[in-house]
Amino acid sequence: SVIIFAITAVAILLTINVNEFATLYRFFLLFLGSIIGIIGIAAGTILMLTQLFSKTSFGIPILSSFSKEEFKDSAIRFPLEEMEYRPASIAKTNKKRKIYREE
Repeated sequence: SVIIFAITAVAILLTINVNEFATLYRFFLLFLGSIIGIIGIAAGTILMLTQLFSKTSFGIPILSSFSKEEFKDSAIRFPLEEMEYRPASIAKTNKKRKIYREE
């Protein structure tokens, strides 16, 4: 496991265009996985998701698009005719969408 840890650490540092937080998360999960095993990876993933749920960007939660009310506008894109209103997390005053229909 020491050899795998060393190879992984060197391979992570060789990639140039990796975000700092992604590198920190990788080291954190790698460390927990090498010490505790699969339970450490699961605990690290739960801690990472907890932190992501609590972070905001411009006053909007980062993972708000994966809520039940706004799922139509996130992973699976529904047709615009079925999405009458904008997501509640970003629309404060103008909540109704203007839908362009071809006639």
